[in-house]
Amino acid sequence: MVQAIDHIELIVRDVDAHITLFEKLGFKVLMRTAHHGGSAELQLPGENQPIFEIHQAIGEEVIGVNHIAFRVD
Repeated sequence: MVQAIDHIELIVRDVDAHITLFEKLGFKVLMRTAHHGGSAELQLPGENQPIFEIHQAIGEEVIGVNHIAFRVD
């Protein structure tokens, strides 16, 4: 059974611009890495909030939602 959304991965052109936007919306940066050309994990405060994984687009990757992962039993 699905319990919650675990994380949502977004592919973007500019990781820094998206981090700034998400921070203005109240998200906290959990982690930043050089992985995948630049990436970050962000989350709203509070219990059981899903994590947004933001990755820099590389090559011919499509900009947008890459996947949504569910937390299950």
